[in-house]
Amino acid sequence: MNYPKAILLSLALLAMHSLNAEVVTYPAGVGVKTLNDFSVEVRQGSGPWLPVDVYPVKVDRVDEKGHNVEVASIAYFDFDGMVDVRVISNKERVNSVRVRPLSYKITPDCVGDTVTFSLSRPRNLSVEVNGDIFHNLHLLRIRLINFVLPIKKIQRALKKKKGSNLIYFGPGVHNLPNDTLFVPSGTTVYIDGFFSCLWQYIHGRST
Repeated sequence: MNYPKAILLSLALLAMHSLNAEVVTYPAGVGVKTLNDFSVEVRQGSGPWLPVDVYPVKVDRVDEKGHNVEVASIAYFDFDGMVDVRVISNKERVNSVRVRPLSYKITPDCVGDTVTFSLSRPRNLSVEVNGDIFHNLHLLRIRLINFVLPIKKIQRALKKKKGSNLIYFGPGVHNLPNDTLFVPSGTTVYIDGFFSCLWQYIHGRST
C-alpha cells in the first residue's frame, strides 16, 4: 500500500463511520485551527441545528502584481436525504449573497446576516458574500457511500484497541515517529474525522 491508497482507505473508513446516520458533523480535533469568518449549521427536517466547524484554507489571488495568498473558509458534513444549511456571516454585514456553481440554481434566503438554503444531494459549493470570491465559504460533502467496509469489525477493535489489528487516529493533529508509519499486513488504519492531520507518510508492508 502506498501513501495515496492509504489516504483513500482512511476517507472510505470515515464514510462508513456514519453510514447509518442522516446528518453527521465532525468536531475539530485538538490542535486543528478554525476560522470565525462564518458560522455554519445544518439540520434535517425539524431536527436540531448542528454546528459545523469551519477551517481556514489558503487561496491564490492573482493580479497585476502577481500571486497573493488570501485566507478563505472551508467546512464539511455528511448527509442523506434533504438538509437545511444555515450560514452566518460574522465578519461583515450581508448586502448580497450567491451560491456557486450558479448552474445548481440554489437561491438562498437572507435575513440580516444569516443565509439559509436547502440541499437534496451531494454538492461542493462556494458561498460568496458581497461578491467576495477570495474570502468565501467552501462547503464540501464528502461521503463515499458505495465503499463497503467491515464497520462492525472496526467498532469492536476500537473498544478493545490493545491487541487489535487497527491503528486509530482521532480528530486532531498527529506527528508520526520519524515522519513515517509502517502498516503491517492485515492492519487497518482508521482516521476519524476528515480534518485529522497527518503531516507525514503511511507505507504498507506485506508479509
